[in-house]
Amino acid sequence: MNNKYEAIYSFGARSFSIWDAHTLNQVYDSGSDFENITSTVYGKDFFNSNNDENAFDSRSDDKGPEPESVIVGNVQGQNYAFIGLERVGGIMMYDISDPEAPKFTKYFSSRIFTTEKDVTLESGDSAPEGLTFIPAEFSPTGQNLLLAAHEITGTIAAYQVGIEVPDEPVDNSNEDSDEETDENSTPPPSSNPNENSNDQSDSKENPSSDQESENQHENVLNEEEEEVTSESKENNVNVNDVPKKEEINNKMATEGHKLPNTATKNDQYLVIGLLIFIIGFYLKRKGKLEA
Repeated sequence: MNNKYEAIYSFGARSFSIWDAHTLNQVYDSGSDFENITSTVYGKDFFNSNNDENAFDSRSDDKGPEPESVIVGNVQGQNYAFIGLERVGGIMMYDISDPEAPKFTKYFSSRIFTTEKDVTLESGDSAPEGLTFIPAEFSPTGQNLLLAAHEITGTIAAYQVGIEVPDEPVDNSNEDSDEETDENSTPPPSSNPNENSNDQSDSKENPSSDQESENQHENVLNEEEEEVTSESKENNVNVNDVPKKEEINNKMATEGHKLPNTATKNDQYLVIGLLIFIIGFYLKRKGKLEA
Protein backbone atom coordinates (compact mmCIF):
# COMPACT_ATOMS: atom_id res chain seq x y z
CA MET A 1 0.00 0.00 0.00
CA ASN A 2 2.72 2.53 1.00
CA ASN A 3 5.49 0.83 -1.03
CA LYS A 4 7.02 -0.61 2.14
CA TYR A 5 7.62 -4.24 2.98
CA GLU A 6 5.70 -5.21 6.08
CA ALA A 7 6.79 -8.89 5.99
CA ILE A 8 9.26 -11.02 4.05
CA TYR A 9 8.40 -14.59 3.08
CA SER A 10 10.88 -17.16 1.80
CA PHE A 11 11.01 -20.88 1.25
CA GLY A 12 12.97 -23.07 3.63
CA ALA A 13 12.96 -24.77 7.00
CA ARG A 14 11.04 -27.70 5.50
CA SER A 15 14.00 -29.90 4.55
CA PHE A 16 17.51 -30.95 5.53
CA SER A 17 20.68 -30.35 3.52
CA ILE A 18 24.17 -31.85 3.30
CA TRP A 19 27.11 -29.55 2.72
CA ASP A 20 30.68 -30.34 1.74
CA ALA A 21 32.82 -29.31 4.71
CA HIS A 22 35.83 -28.53 2.50
CA THR A 23 34.22 -26.63 -0.35
CA LEU A 24 31.11 -25.46 1.58
CA ASN A 25 29.00 -26.47 -1.39
CA GLN A 26 25.56 -27.98 -0.93
CA VAL A 27 25.59 -31.55 -2.21
CA TYR A 28 22.04 -32.57 -1.24
CA ASP A 29 18.68 -31.15 -0.11
CA SER A 30 15.58 -33.19 0.72
CA GLY A 31 13.26 -30.62 -0.84
CA SER A 32 9.59 -31.30 -0.15
CA ASP A 33 10.11 -34.88 1.06
CA PHE A 34 8.96 -34.20 4.62
CA GLU A 35 5.62 -32.70 3.63
CA ASN A 36 5.02 -35.31 0.95
CA ILE A 37 5.65 -38.12 3.45
CA THR A 38 3.60 -36.63 6.32
CA SER A 39 0.71 -35.83 3.99
CA THR A 40 0.59 -39.52 3.07
CA VAL A 41 0.67 -40.56 6.74
CA TYR A 42 -1.84 -38.05 8.18
CA GLY A 43 -3.91 -37.09 5.14
CA LYS A 44 -6.57 -34.43 5.50
CA ASP A 45 -7.00 -34.99 9.23
CA PHE A 46 -3.72 -33.80 10.79
CA PHE A 47 -1.38 -32.79 7.95
CA ASN A 48 0.90 -29.89 9.01
CA SER A 49 -0.68 -29.75 12.46
CA ASN A 50 0.96 -27.64 15.14
CA ASN A 51 2.64 -29.27 18.14
CA ASP A 52 0.12 -27.99 20.74
CA GLU A 53 -3.12 -28.83 18.94
CA ASN A 54 -4.76 -31.58 16.90
CA ALA A 55 -5.65 -29.67 13.73
CA PHE A 56 -5.27 -29.71 9.95
CA ASP A 57 -2.93 -27.47 7.94
CA SER A 58 -2.31 -24.92 10.66
CA ARG A 59 1.41 -24.76 9.82
CA SER A 60 1.48 -24.64 6.03
CA ASP A 61 1.71 -20.84 5.97
CA ASP A 62 4.61 -20.82 8.42
CA LYS A 63 7.40 -23.41 8.39
CA GLY A 64 5.44 -26.58 7.73
CA PRO A 65 6.74 -29.54 9.78
CA GLU A 66 9.74 -27.38 10.82
CA PRO A 67 12.73 -29.72 11.16
CA GLU A 68 14.35 -28.75 14.46
CA SER A 69 17.16 -31.16 15.29
CA VAL A 70 19.45 -33.45 13.31
CA ILE A 71 21.97 -36.05 14.42
CA VAL A 72 24.02 -38.76 12.69
CA GLY A 73 24.56 -42.36 13.83
CA ASN A 74 26.02 -45.60 12.49
CA VAL A 75 23.71 -48.62 12.42
CA GLN A 76 25.02 -51.99 11.22
CA GLY A 77 27.79 -50.36 9.21
CA GLN A 78 25.58 -47.74 7.54
CA ASN A 79 25.48 -44.02 8.34
CA TYR A 80 22.05 -42.55 9.03
CA ALA A 81 20.72 -39.05 9.64
CA PHE A 82 17.83 -38.55 12.09
CA ILE A 83 15.82 -35.34 11.71
CA GLY A 84 13.22 -34.32 14.32
CA LEU A 85 10.09 -32.47 13.14
CA GLU A 86 9.15 -30.00 15.85
CA ARG A 87 5.61 -29.15 14.75
CA VAL A 88 3.82 -32.23 13.41
CA GLY A 89 6.15 -34.45 15.42
CA GLY A 90 8.07 -37.59 14.56
CA ILE A 91 11.54 -38.31 13.22
CA MET A 92 12.75 -38.75 9.65
CA MET A 93 15.47 -41.35 9.03
CA TYR A 94 17.74 -41.20 5.96
CA ASP A 95 20.58 -43.45 4.84
CA ILE A 96 23.43 -41.00 4.11
CA SER A 97 26.17 -43.53 3.41
CA ASP A 98 26.38 -41.80 0.04
CA PRO A 99 26.16 -38.10 1.02
CA GLU A 100 25.37 -37.00 -2.51
CA ALA A 101 22.46 -39.48 -2.86
CA PRO A 102 20.79 -40.11 0.52
CA LYS A 103 17.87 -42.53 0.67
CA PHE A 104 14.76 -42.09 2.77
CA THR A 105 14.51 -45.05 5.16
CA LYS A 106 11.68 -44.50 7.60
CA TYR A 107 9.43 -42.00 9.37
CA PHE A 108 8.40 -42.86 12.93
CA SER A 109 6.52 -40.93 15.60
CA SER A 110 5.26 -41.59 19.12
CA ARG A 111 2.82 -38.68 19.04
CA ILE A 112 -0.84 -39.71 19.33
CA PHE A 113 -3.44 -37.56 17.59
CA THR A 114 -6.83 -37.51 19.30
CA THR A 115 -10.22 -35.92 18.76
CA GLU A 116 -9.42 -33.35 21.47
CA LYS A 117 -8.51 -29.89 20.21
CA ASP A 118 -5.48 -29.41 22.45
CA VAL A 119 -2.56 -31.71 23.18
CA THR A 120 -3.01 -33.57 26.49
CA LEU A 121 -1.21 -36.23 28.51
CA GLU A 122 -2.76 -38.84 26.24
CA SER A 123 -1.01 -37.31 23.21
CA GLY A 124 2.22 -39.21 23.73
CA ASP A 125 5.37 -37.33 22.67
CA SER A 126 4.97 -34.00 20.88
CA ALA A 127 7.60 -31.55 19.52
CA PRO A 128 11.01 -33.27 19.44
CA GLU A 129 13.44 -30.50 20.34
CA GLY A 130 16.74 -32.38 20.78
CA LEU A 131 18.11 -35.75 19.64
CA THR A 132 20.91 -37.92 21.05
CA PHE A 133 22.24 -41.10 19.44
CA ILE A 134 23.80 -43.76 21.71
CA PRO A 135 25.82 -46.44 19.85
CA ALA A 136 25.32 -50.06 20.85
CA GLU A 137 28.78 -50.35 22.44
CA PHE A 138 27.93 -47.52 24.86
CA SER A 139 24.27 -48.43 25.36
CA PRO A 140 23.14 -50.07 28.62
CA THR A 141 20.90 -52.38 26.59
CA GLY A 142 23.51 -53.37 24.02
CA GLN A 143 21.33 -51.82 21.30
CA ASN A 144 21.58 -48.60 19.29
CA LEU A 145 19.35 -46.04 21.01
CA LEU A 146 17.95 -42.74 19.80
CA LEU A 147 16.76 -40.38 22.54
CA ALA A 148 14.33 -37.58 21.74
CA ALA A 149 13.45 -34.78 24.18
CA HIS A 150 9.97 -33.35 23.49
CA GLU A 151 9.26 -29.72 24.28
CA ILE A 152 5.46 -29.56 24.54
CA THR A 153 4.74 -32.81 26.41
CA GLY A 154 7.94 -32.64 28.50
CA THR A 155 8.80 -36.24 27.74
CA ILE A 156 11.84 -38.19 26.59
CA ALA A 157 11.32 -41.04 24.13
CA ALA A 158 13.89 -43.81 23.61
CA TYR A 159 13.84 -45.60 20.27
CA GLN A 160 15.78 -48.78 19.51
CA VAL A 161 17.41 -48.52 16.09
CA GLY A 162 18.46 -51.75 14.42
CA ILE A 163 19.52 -54.97 16.11
CA GLU A 164 23.14 -55.30 17.21
CA VAL A 165 22.80 -58.32 19.52
CA PRO A 166 25.12 -61.18 18.44
CA ASP A 167 23.69 -64.60 17.79
CA GLU A 168 23.32 -66.69 20.94
CA PRO A 169 25.56 -69.78 21.08
CA VAL A 170 23.77 -73.01 20.37
CA ASP A 171 23.73 -75.45 23.27
CA ASN A 172 24.44 -78.93 21.89
CA SER A 173 24.95 -80.57 25.28
CA ASN A 174 21.51 -82.18 25.23
CA GLU A 175 22.04 -83.60 21.76
CA ASP A 176 25.46 -84.95 22.76
CA SER A 177 24.01 -86.61 25.87
CA ASP A 178 21.20 -88.15 23.79
CA GLU A 179 23.73 -89.51 21.32
CA GLU A 180 25.80 -90.97 24.17
CA THR A 181 22.79 -92.71 25.67
CA ASP A 182 21.86 -94.10 22.27
CA GLU A 183 25.38 -95.39 21.79
CA ASN A 184 25.39 -96.98 25.25
CA SER A 185 21.99 -98.57 24.78
CA THR A 186 22.88 -100.01 21.35
CA PRO A 187 24.90 -103.23 21.67
CA PRO A 188 28.06 -103.49 19.59
CA PRO A 189 27.80 -105.50 16.41
CA SER A 190 28.69 -109.15 16.82
CA SER A 191 31.85 -110.35 15.15
CA ASN A 192 30.57 -113.94 15.05
CA PRO A 193 27.48 -114.35 12.84
CA ASN A 194 26.63 -117.59 14.66
CA GLU A 195 26.04 -115.79 17.99
CA ASN A 196 22.57 -114.60 17.01
CA SER A 197 21.55 -118.09 15.95
CA ASN A 198 22.88 -119.49 19.25
CA ASP A 199 20.87 -116.88 21.19
CA GLN A 200 17.73 -117.86 19.31
CA SER A 201 18.34 -121.56 19.98
CA ASP A 202 18.89 -120.82 23.67
CA SER A 203 15.63 -118.89 23.79
CA LYS A 204 13.87 -121.88 22.28
CA GLU A 205 15.42 -124.21 24.87
CA ASN A 206 14.62 -121.95 27.81
CA PRO A 207 10.87 -122.76 27.84
CA SER A 208 11.78 -126.03 29.51
CA SER A 209 12.84 -124.06 32.58
CA ASP A 210 9.43 -122.38 32.59
CA GLN A 211 7.76 -125.78 32.49
CA GLU A 212 9.90 -126.94 35.41
CA SER A 213 8.81 -123.91 37.49
CA GLU A 214 5.17 -124.68 36.70
CA ASN A 215 5.67 -128.31 37.73
CA GLN A 216 7.24 -127.19 40.99
CA HIS A 217 4.25 -124.93 41.66
CA GLU A 218 1.87 -127.83 41.04
CA ASN A 219 3.92 -130.02 43.35
CA VAL A 220 3.58 -127.45 46.11
CA LEU A 221 -0.19 -127.41 45.68
CA ASN A 222 -0.31 -131.20 45.71
CA GLU A 223 1.72 -131.27 48.92
CA GLU A 224 -0.69 -128.82 50.53
CA GLU A 225 -3.65 -130.96 49.50
CA GLU A 226 -1.93 -134.05 50.92
CA GLU A 227 -1.46 -132.26 54.24
CA VAL A 228 -5.15 -131.40 54.29
CA THR A 229 -6.10 -135.02 53.58
CA SER A 230 -3.80 -136.36 56.29
CA GLU A 231 -5.23 -133.96 58.85
CA SER A 232 -8.79 -134.90 57.83
CA LYS A 233 -8.06 -138.58 58.29
CA GLU A 234 -6.76 -137.99 61.80
CA ASN A 235 -9.92 -136.08 62.71
CA ASN A 236 -12.18 -138.64 61.01
CA VAL A 237 -13.36 -136.14 58.47
CA ASN A 238 -14.27 -137.15 54.97
CA VAL A 239 -11.85 -135.72 52.40
CA ASN A 240 -14.64 -134.97 50.00
CA ASP A 241 -16.19 -132.67 52.61
CA VAL A 242 -13.09 -130.47 52.76
CA PRO A 243 -13.33 -127.68 50.18
CA LYS A 244 -10.36 -127.27 47.89
CA LYS A 245 -8.54 -124.00 47.42
CA GLU A 246 -9.91 -123.56 43.93
CA GLU A 247 -13.47 -123.93 45.24
CA ILE A 248 -12.77 -121.46 48.03
CA ASN A 249 -11.31 -118.92 45.61
CA ASN A 250 -14.27 -119.30 43.22
CA LYS A 251 -16.72 -118.90 46.07
CA MET A 252 -14.95 -115.79 47.34
CA ALA A 253 -14.92 -114.32 43.83
CA THR A 254 -18.65 -114.83 43.32
CA GLU A 255 -20.03 -114.24 46.84
CA GLY A 256 -17.34 -112.05 48.35
CA HIS A 257 -16.68 -111.73 52.09
CA LYS A 258 -19.92 -112.02 54.05
CA LEU A 259 -20.25 -109.67 57.00
CA PRO A 260 -22.15 -110.62 60.17
CA ASN A 261 -25.69 -109.30 60.32
CA THR A 262 -25.64 -106.96 63.31
CA ALA A 263 -28.68 -104.93 62.33
CA THR A 264 -31.10 -107.19 64.28
CA LYS A 265 -29.02 -107.03 67.45
CA ASN A 266 -28.73 -103.27 67.21
CA ASP A 267 -32.49 -102.96 66.93
CA GLN A 268 -32.94 -105.13 70.01
CA TYR A 269 -30.50 -103.05 72.01
CA LEU A 270 -32.28 -99.88 70.91
CA VAL A 271 -35.69 -101.17 72.04
CA ILE A 272 -34.35 -102.34 75.41
CA GLY A 273 -32.66 -98.97 76.00
CA LEU A 274 -35.83 -97.11 75.11
CA LEU A 275 -37.89 -99.23 77.57
CA ILE A 276 -35.37 -98.59 80.35
CA PHE A 277 -35.54 -94.85 79.67
CA ILE A 278 -39.37 -94.84 79.78
CA ILE A 279 -39.48 -96.84 83.03
CA GLY A 280 -36.91 -94.57 84.68
CA PHE A 281 -38.72 -91.45 83.57
CA TYR A 282 -42.04 -92.85 84.89
CA LEU A 283 -40.58 -93.74 88.27
CA LYS A 284 -38.93 -90.38 88.68
CA ARG A 285 -42.16 -88.54 87.85
CA LYS A 286 -44.14 -90.74 90.23
CA GLY A 287 -41.70 -90.00 93.05
CA LYS A 288 -42.12 -86.27 92.55
CA LEU A 289 -45.93 -86.56 92.69
CA GLU A 290 -45.87 -88.53 95.94
CA ALA A 291 -43.54 -86.00 97.49
